Amino acid sequence: MIQIYICEDEKIQLEFWKRTIEEYIKSANIMAEIVSAHQNPQDILDDTERFEGSQSLFIIDIQMPEYDMNGLELARRLRDKNNDYYLVFITAKDDLAYKVFEYQLDVLDYIVKKPKYYLENADTVPVTERLNRIFYKISQNQNETEKKKIQFGSGGRKYNIAIEDIIYVQAVKGTHLVEINIACKKIQVRQTLKEIAGQIDMEEFLFVNKSCIVQKRMILSVDKKNRRVNLTGGYQVEVSVREMKKVCKETERLGIRNAVHI
Repeated sequence: MIQIYICEDEKIQLEFWKRTIEEYIKSANIMAEIVSAHQNPQDILDDTERFEGSQSLFIIDIQMPEYDMNGLELARRLRDKNNDYYLVFITAKDDLAYKVFEYQLDVLDYIVKKPKYYLENADTVPVTERLNRIFYKISQNQNETEKKKIQFGSGGRKYNIAIEDIIYVQAVKGTHLVEINIACKKIQVRQTLKEIAGQIDMEEFLFVNKSCIVQKRMILSVDKKNRRVNLTGGYQVEVSVREMKKVCKETERLGIRNAVHI
């Protein structure tokens, strides 16, 4: 069940979004419900303390001049509490989208509101089409979340990473950090390699040296001469003399597709 929060400072517009979204989730037979709809951003924050344990979709107006915080600030505070939610902004000024980058917000979509939406008997087809797009994105993301994940903390942020997406994990020399490498992204977290190894199935991973584990199916080739493995994504990792024999034996045993020994 997706819990929907709506924050819009204009009462007439708030009622429009409530009514439109309620009608949409009913007609589209979507497992969702509006649990909170307020003009005041603080009321939304307060309600997040009461409704927990389910996925949340926040639909937030960016400009709210009558209150102490605008939609961007509300979204930032939500992010600081927990980044496991969906965020959609509604705004009359699409040029405000660049502000999202300043606040480092991960936004699912935008709805550019138009005055005609709030007229009696207004055509809501454009809004319905946008809601179709939003809930399609959510369904796609839910399919991704079915993957087995582990959670890592980095500073004040939390990351949920699908184990099958991890290419390799390596201790950062001279620090108490480890670097988790996934496609096109590196995340440093304050954990030990031993702690991470305890969170994953080590039948799927392999130590290539005392400071690095790689996911076996990510190995493309083993360069015995230069003592390294070539991994998915163009990564190369050093293999210790002690581990080279085991690495070659394991890739041969598993018959990893495309894995060759040079």
